[in-house]
Amino acid sequence: MYVNYAKNIYTYNGDDGIIAKLFEDLHITDGIVCEFGAWDGITFSGTAALWKDQDFKAVLIESDTGKYIQLLNNTVGRNTDCYNCGVSKDRGDYYSIDNILSRCKYDITSDNFALMIIDIDSYDYYVFESMDTYLPKVCVVEVSSGYQPHQDHISTDSGCSLKSITELAEKKGYKLICHSGNAIFVREDLIDKIPEGDYSVENLWLSPEKLLEKERRLK
Repeated sequence: MYVNYAKNIYTYNGDDGIIAKLFEDLHITDGIVCEFGAWDGITFSGTAALWKDQDFKAVLIESDTGKYIQLLNNTVGRNTDCYNCGVSKDRGDYYSIDNILSRCKYDITSDNFALMIIDIDSYDYYVFESMDTYLPKVCVVEVSSGYQPHQDHISTDSGCSLKSITELAEKKGYKLICHSGNAIFVREDLIDKIPEGDYSVENLWLSPEKLLEKERRLK
């Protein structure tokens, strides 16, 4: 299971190690990554290990102005494109994720879009649902892990369950690979590079207690 590769460089729940192993298996060595909310670009970042320590390009989005100023300071001289805005859940909105990416300085394609991290602590489900034009190879979506594998939960203010986001991901052409507190998905055209295993929600879901135990081990 990919959660066994959990390791922190900048993350707090082991996603750095999980993403590194996934990229190794998928033969991803460069490309474009996108993260929101990006905070200051470093703290609890799931992409910093890629754009700061490797050769990836990054689109970093943060709605809080204070954190955004820190983000700009932390990315001086880096190959990043930073935005101070929220991300709308409505496809047609100027600030929908597809529209933001269409205005960024990179030419994003299905071949070079390596990773998207959706972490806004509220309507993550609806932002993921709104993505049509730009579909990354790996997508990480924050979930409300207190909901058990059989429970549906979708909201605009308290996240979504692993079951609900996985069902949406499957409709969009993704397969659940890991639950780290976040749901980590791989695009279906790349699945043949992933080791065989039981990637069902029931098998991958970790209870809040097990997630806390994992995070304590990583400190």
